[in-house]
Amino acid sequence: MTLENPSQRLKPGLSASADIITAQRKSVLAVPISSLVLRDKPAASGDRSDAKKEEEGVYIVENSRVKFQPVEKGISGGMSMEITSGLKENQDIVTGPYASLRELKDGILIKSDVKKDAKAL
Repeated sequence: MTLENPSQRLKPGLSASADIITAQRKSVLAVPISSLVLRDKPAASGDRSDAKKEEEGVYIVENSRVKFQPVEKGISGGMSMEITSGLKENQDIVTGPYASLRELKDGILIKSDVKKDAKAL
């Protein structure tokens, strides 16, 4: 990259950082990236395919039990991911290490001590 009319204060060997914004949306539902998980999709009845299918989603909390909820993603920004469908604002979701989320099963009883993670930004 070449600068046109550079400042005289710029010297060879100096470095800089920049934020490059490729997309931006306002008033969207977003969740922490650490709440997203890929899990094996349950086989449909009559499906004899050996190929494993996966679906991406989050675990929501209903009545102190977890339930997998498939979601559609939008753009990501920093440590958040836009959710275009599958969640409602102020739903409790589980956030944690990816390996731990992969081990969760629907219906597991949990103790919630986290604030609402699905929020509009």
